[in-house]
Amino acid sequence: MIFAVMHSAPLIWSVLPPVLLYVVSRAISSASAFAPVQVKELIALDNDIVKITLHRSTQRDGHFHVGQFLYINVPALSKLQWHAFTIASSPHASPTTLTLYIKSLGDWTQDLVTYANDCKQQHVLPTVYVDGYYGSSLGVYEEYSTLCLIGGGIGATPMFAILEDVVSKLSSGSSLHQRVVFVFSFRELSLLEELHPLLLRVKELDPDEQHFKLHFYLTRSMDEDTLTHKIDYSRLAGEDVAASSSSTSTSLPVYSPLRQRGFITIASLITFFVGILLVVYLEYGTLGGKIRRNGRKYLWPLQQFVEIAMVFVVGVVVFGFVWAERLHKRRQGKLESEKEPWTPSFPLSTDVVTYADLLSHYSVTMGSRPDVKTHLRAAMNADPNPAAPNGVFVSGPESLKTATDHAVATLGASRFDCHEEAFEL
Repeated sequence: MIFAVMHSAPLIWSVLPPVLLYVVSRAISSASAFAPVQVKELIALDNDIVKITLHRSTQRDGHFHVGQFLYINVPALSKLQWHAFTIASSPHASPTTLTLYIKSLGDWTQDLVTYANDCKQQHVLPTVYVDGYYGSSLGVYEEYSTLCLIGGGIGATPMFAILEDVVSKLSSGSSLHQRVVFVFSFRELSLLEELHPLLLRVKELDPDEQHFKLHFYLTRSMDEDTLTHKIDYSRLAGEDVAASSSSTSTSLPVYSPLRQRGFITIASLITFFVGILLVVYLEYGTLGGKIRRNGRKYLWPLQQFVEIAMVFVVGVVVFGFVWAERLHKRRQGKLESEKEPWTPSFPLSTDVVTYADLLSHYSVTMGSRPDVKTHLRAAMNADPNPAAPNGVFVSGPESLKTATDHAVATLGASRFDCHEEAFEL
């Protein structure tokens, strides 16, 4: 881009607007990811799934929306690689934390599983950098009287967030005006174990299953050793968390820079127009430019270089502004704690002790995949408001998305509003 503008000055007016906005966006992201975040928990649930719990700011700038994602970087694995993961928790369930579930699907995620085991053995937590939040909200689920959540494997994390959001609002005293159908197919029993506290709360709030219908499918067979594995209730209750951390005193809770005052849009607009005005000022001087005027036409390379450099100067200014905000955050001291998050309580005499008990308790269908059309038809027939479409949210492997699309087309597309996310397992 720089060389193109150097050789053809008029090109700057074609590249300036998008490049300015891009530079501002990257400056904000780079500055926000310049300090590590506070890690509460890093644990490998089994051989290929990692759970990360991060502290987040209790102020407005720490709030996120259901369905959003963020980028994380673990310098111990790679200082250059950033990977995006959907937040699997609800912002209303805990005002101080957010949770990610990551499955081993490549070299970086495989290394993360190994690293999580190493951290557990050494009783330390990792240094993690975060850039977020990004993506649109799935809060539109509240508009539907019948809500169908269909998830598969690790790709179901957005569905976890929606279900937890519904339950947390109901737990806080809100009345439930929806019927929720939750269909979850999985290969890893550790995911069902992670959902267990939330599902216990669902059964407590709706013992007669008037509002919640839960359907679970284990798509593979399990050996005896796996089925006799005991559920770790102390960890699920948050009691078994590493006591020390490798993070430095400069670590901060997760928050979105400039979001507290809605400044991202304002900052982008201001820097956009300021950048344009600076280039106009440099370009339209006497004899064709402030630098080239008064007979200094031979300085045309410097003229064009300074004009394009203004774009990056604007980015540096924005970076400095966001970095100053982070310094202010650091001076605020300890992590805020406006209120304690809801912690699940487990009956001391629970009969759910092993994975086998868990499968039996939730009537998990083993060795098959869900018949999506059957579940959607049942939800449609039971809808108290047949004139309104059912909300269908699906997230998981491509085969699950295809099955859902086929079911919707067969039953009548006008009866459903589909919201889809596709992940590879």
